[in-house]
Amino acid sequence: MPQAAPGEQGNVGPKSLAASSWLRDNAAAFGGDPARFLLFGQDAGAASVGFHLLSPGSRPLFTRAALLNGAPNAPWAWILLEEAEERGQRLAQLLGCTDSDDTALVGCLQGKEPGEFPKHEFSVLRRKELLGFPFVPTPDGDFLPDTPPRLLQAKQSQPIPVGAGFTANEGSYILIFGAPSLKLENASSIGWEELLQVVRLMVPGAPEDAVQAVAQRYSQEGERQGEARYRWAMDQIVGDYLYVCPIAEVVNREAEAGSPVYTYYFAHRTSSLSTPEWTGVPHSSEVPYVFGTLAFMGDANHTHTEAEAAMSHKSMRYLAEFARSGTPLGMGASGKQWPPYDPTKQNFERISMEPPQVEKMSPTRHCDFLASLL
Repeated sequence: MPQAAPGEQGNVGPKSLAASSWLRDNAAAFGGDPARFLLFGQDAGAASVGFHLLSPGSRPLFTRAALLNGAPNAPWAWILLEEAEERGQRLAQLLGCTDSDDTALVGCLQGKEPGEFPKHEFSVLRRKELLGFPFVPTPDGDFLPDTPPRLLQAKQSQPIPVGAGFTANEGSYILIFGAPSLKLENASSIGWEELLQVVRLMVPGAPEDAVQAVAQRYSQEGERQGEARYRWAMDQIVGDYLYVCPIAEVVNREAEAGSPVYTYYFAHRTSSLSTPEWTGVPHSSEVPYVFGTLAFMGDANHTHTEAEAAMSHKSMRYLAEFARSGTPLGMGASGKQWPPYDPTKQNFERISMEPPQVEKMSPTRHCDFLASLL
């Protein structure tokens, strides 16, 4: 809604900011320590944590941050204020609210049944996108004084420990839900034209020469995948553009500003996972390990192993230690030390059951290339 709408707040960030402030002020009453305040989020929650990192009024309230599979600068995580207002107006029209007066318009919307809003919200998007949400945070001049990319460029006043990471196949789930017309199960049905279609859908309005260049680069790297070459390229392009590269930008800026940063690359496909094999290690695969919920995955024919249970236990200990000390170290003599992230090396700690690879390409190796074109 227009900023003139009385009593309206476009972003919900100030609400969680108020909650963070209350928690900091009252942590001791619950046996907590305000000096060990971890803000943790996954997917959209990770983007939310990122917004609080970027907000001058919120960043001083917590002392560690963890972002799993998401970032505030991702193209799906924010829109400009003008676009948000246009979408609000379109939703109002779809709901039969056509008042030109802002106060009357808000009053009309408040009189609608809550169940009516979800029926129309995605209709406000002007064009079909691979991943797009109708209402997301906007730069409002207050909680977010500028756009996330510009705020990332600005020097942060307070370095704090940051943990972040992603999976090996962030794009596979997005393809299943965002491009349902593709016959993804059959690798031979996915070719060059389908790859171009997905890139165009991912970045509507992108110059055609950029679309072609991106598709060419990834499909060439995917030659060793054989028949699955173009499907693999789809997965990697989508994952890089929507998740991997935005996260990489956040950790680069935080590390350059002096924050201790610890990163991971989750590369293990859970044995109890029931999704098609081609999806690999999809978005959110590490979440059951971090929360100790592996037992709730799969069915009688898909159960996790003892080794995976041990990996989950270690993951929970790492997160707990990060919350306690600001570093995922201190695991005892047998514990593996977690090297800090170095922007010049782009090192993401590989989490997997397999032995470490002798030569490892950085999972963010294409990010500069993508940023120069899309």
